[in-house]
Amino acid sequence: MSNHGTALTPGQRAEFLKAGIGALTLLSHDPNLDPVIADSWAHNGEAMLRGFGGLLIPPPAQLASGIVKTSIVVIGGGRTTDQIVETARKLEGKDRPSYINEAITQGNMPSGNGRRRPVVIEWFGFDHDPTTGEVRARCEEPGCGYPTYEDGLRFQEDHPDDQRQRPHIVIPENPWCDANGYPRALGLWSGGGGRELDLDGCDLADGWYRGCLFARRKYLL
Repeated sequence: MSNHGTALTPGQRAEFLKAGIGALTLLSHDPNLDPVIADSWAHNGEAMLRGFGGLLIPPPAQLASGIVKTSIVVIGGGRTTDQIVETARKLEGKDRPSYINEAITQGNMPSGNGRRRPVVIEWFGFDHDPTTGEVRARCEEPGCGYPTYEDGLRFQEDHPDDQRQRPHIVIPENPWCDANGYPRALGLWSGGGGRELDLDGCDLADGWYRGCLFARRKYLL
């Protein structure tokens, strides 16, 4: 036994994280708590979960799976897409996006519904230029699901450095379609040390280059 005790198994780590998420959610929504204290606890809980994420759910070692990393983002709580975009526009320096697609709005891609809660996102890549169909198939694997636009928008707030290193793509199960009826994915693009929030075609046959990472929800069973 080490000085830190016996290491948790992957299943035990997942159960511990699941219990922690539930407890923090209940605490931050307790009606008997002072609203200021509750909000503080919620924010501290979000920071703790993001910090523990890499420890409790480390990226799988098997490179063949294509899983590059795991992230925790907090969604809900009434914070809209328009507010997220407005915050991004007010950033300064390298963190401020050089371009934000004008169609990224609350009306087209709503955010903030439900209570504030954390979700686990896995980012995966390919050793070839994949199609949208291939990406969707990975989202439908057991224990996984599709991400939402909100997942990606909150991720780019918390992890701007990740976006600058490599493009991150979010393809929802039912993507928003433009005026021509074409489905659009959220593209967190990078270039020249900067970043962009854009929308890209994601028809089943559309292709992506192998440098991209793609999001999927990971469910703790």
